[in-house]
Amino acid sequence: MNTAQKTIALSWLIGMLFIGNPLIGQEALSDSLQEQLQPYLDSLRENYQVKDLNLAPRRLGGIDQTQFSGHYHFILKARKKTRNKLGQMRREKRHHLLFEYATERDRQYALQFWMDDFIEQARVRRGRRTRKIEGAKPTLILINPRSIIIGTQDCKFYQREAFEEWKESLLKAFGQPATMVIEIACDGPLEWTRNAPDPRSRGLF
Repeated sequence: MNTAQKTIALSWLIGMLFIGNPLIGQEALSDSLQEQLQPYLDSLRENYQVKDLNLAPRRLGGIDQTQFSGHYHFILKARKKTRNKLGQMRREKRHHLLFEYATERDRQYALQFWMDDFIEQARVRRGRRTRKIEGAKPTLILINPRSIIIGTQDCKFYQREAFEEWKESLLKAFGQPATMVIEIACDGPLEWTRNAPDPRSRGLF
């Protein structure tokens, strides 16, 4: 193979890596979680575009420091502009962050760590409502045995009915019988709305 052929082959390989692998630059998710993710993306493709390159990190607290085995951050950006709560015509953006753990115990330790260093440096107690989290954005959190799925958007895009529909879409794609759900409004409150843990219990959950 001459130099020109090697250059073409290398260019093709790089192209395949970036085009063929949607998780390039991310910690790859397991096949099972990707199989849950793909139908979710397909169901929203008509109204949203997927963006996953050069994304600024979200302020989510200590979860980024946990020992996850897979991670994927992407945005669903609306194809059409709508008027937001500030009266601006903008395309709605929904951030999604998927954290996957090798074992259920790893996820339990991660959740325990995150609860002590939560969004906007809040400290969250299991199963209990948190009235105020200054600076928090509308957020949905699904906690599964081996994964934590986070959806968040800016306050200017928040609409209660659309937020509820988003929650149902996430639960349809990623929900399990044991899935715990946390919902956060602009600046709080934080509420455990599904399978809330017993506030009196101790140990990992």
